[in-house]
Amino acid sequence: VEVTNVSTEAGFDYEKSCQAYSKCQGMEGDCCPTADGVMLDCCDAECSAHKGCVGLPGYCCPAMDGMILECCKESSSECSAHDECASLGLTGSCCPTTDGITLECCSGMKLEVTNVSIEAGFDYEKSCQANPKCQGLEGDCCPTADGVMLDCCDAQCSAHDECASLGLTGSCCPTTDGITLECCSGMKLEVTNVSIEAGFDYEKSCQAYPKCQGLEGDC
Repeated sequence: VEVTNVSTEAGFDYEKSCQAYSKCQGMEGDCCPTADGVMLDCCDAECSAHKGCVGLPGYCCPAMDGMILECCKESSSECSAHDECASLGLTGSCCPTTDGITLECCSGMKLEVTNVSIEAGFDYEKSCQANPKCQGLEGDCCPTADGVMLDCCDAQCSAHDECASLGLTGSCCPTTDGITLECCSGMKLEVTNVSIEAGFDYEKSCQAYPKCQGLEGDC
């Protein structure tokens, strides 16, 4: 048990308290929100301030009821959550990757011996080596540097029963920007805020493009 200065008095809600937020230290009582329902600036609670919550309105981290939404928590599998992976410029999932391989740059983990490249700027999820049918090819396959999704990727929504049943079209597993949707069969899933409603075409949607975040529908 770690000895802390955290209050444990009856009715105390740590996630709302000032002491739970580094920028609110020195203040007393509740800050996020206050007892009067005001979310103080020191909370950094706006959804837009958190990568996983971009596009959601209002406060997320925490929300007005003091709950920390799931999108606030950076997945420990993300390359950006591991200093060495981030310093190499890796993006997507590293620890492990979407097919369960733990890269050598992952912090605090038992490493798997792999032949996975971790050169600067390398995006494993787009790479040929991430996809069994693309083995032997070099560089990016899913998609290529020119944005072409090779047949060996099995990326088409129609190739995955759950995606097809939702009426999704285009590339799903991964999408053209390397995101693996939740409907993809036989893959370790990324937690995303990507809509998979019937008839939804991710590649046309506003949410597929960073500069269109906050807009709805197709862009």
